Amino acid sequence: MKPQRYKCYLPILHMDAFIKTILLLLIFVSCNSQSSDQSGLMTINIRKEINNPRMLMLHHEIENATFVSLEETEDNTSLIDGVYDYAVTEKYIISVFTMEGEFVEYISHDYQAIFEHNIGNNQYAAVAFAYLPFQSGSFGIGIFTDRGDTVAMKNDFYSDLIPNEKAGFTVGLTTPAYSAQSQSVLFKTGSNDTLFRISAEKIRPVCILDLQNSDNEIIRSLDATDFSSLRKQQPEGKDIYVADMFETPKGYYFRLLYNNDYYVASTDKRTGETFVEKCIQPGNLHELADVNLQRGMIGSRSYRNFPVWGRMEGENLVQIITPYELNFFKDNDSITIPENLNVNEEGNPIFIFYQIRK
Repeated sequence: MKPQRYKCYLPILHMDAFIKTILLLLIFVSCNSQSSDQSGLMTINIRKEINNPRMLMLHHEIENATFVSLEETEDNTSLIDGVYDYAVTEKYIISVFTMEGEFVEYISHDYQAIFEHNIGNNQYAAVAFAYLPFQSGSFGIGIFTDRGDTVAMKNDFYSDLIPNEKAGFTVGLTTPAYSAQSQSVLFKTGSNDTLFRISAEKIRPVCILDLQNSDNEIIRSLDATDFSSLRKQQPEGKDIYVADMFETPKGYYFRLLYNNDYYVASTDKRTGETFVEKCIQPGNLHELADVNLQRGMIGSRSYRNFPVWGRMEGENLVQIITPYELNFFKDNDSITIPENLNVNEEGNPIFIFYQIRK
């Protein structure tokens, strides 16, 4: 039996029309390949919006605020000079204060040298130490069981700008953010623009931040063998460093450092609409860190004209401010300090719990 043959009729094109057709096809393929590289991920135009700052819509997310002033005992054993890290449970703050602000003695807090957080199913999301190259033993980011078994790892954050054997985490890391809603951790490193989610059983990309940083910033964030980046922990020139972030049911929030100024950004998860707001900054970067390691009042003024920033704990956005910080900001006419925050400058930090709408 003879194989069936088909006739193919092609239109006859003049040479100039043929060339134009080929060029159009090349443009079409180029455009399609660009979108497929991002695998359909949402792109957040940080670079574009940072040059057109406007107020965030964070106030639409906040239902109410609760202020917790930490108790001061007569013998001063409860005084805290600063808060580097903390934990919040249904009853305790920092494991030494009740939710009513009463001091509780002899309860210790187990600090860990590596970031890790329970993400359910007896599993933990973890981020490796900085300045240990991936090829020298760094696991990068991973999911581990409570017995130490590995579920998943990702340590291929490489770039053509440096040899693979030098690649690892540096000070360019963004502080990871835990989401109780999704029982997952958001992670970003300064060497690329992708935001990752670490959840039970899986590590996956979430979105892309359009930072357009320089090669120098990528190298600063990736070369784990260059310890000089410890001395220059801030980005140079027009590079954008994502310092920390948090996630609500409706949006992503990022705190940025750009040209020695702090900005905060928000992105609607559904529409991708992005706002970038310049923060009120009454001092330089060193002074701001001195008055509060958490930089609690470097945030958005969209809620009653008071700077709000923090991290999510359950259904609340938790902000920590110090009396010293309040005093540092009080003479700035661009913000409004609530009356119940007029506290003793030598007192303990204040926790503010903002209930976030679902």
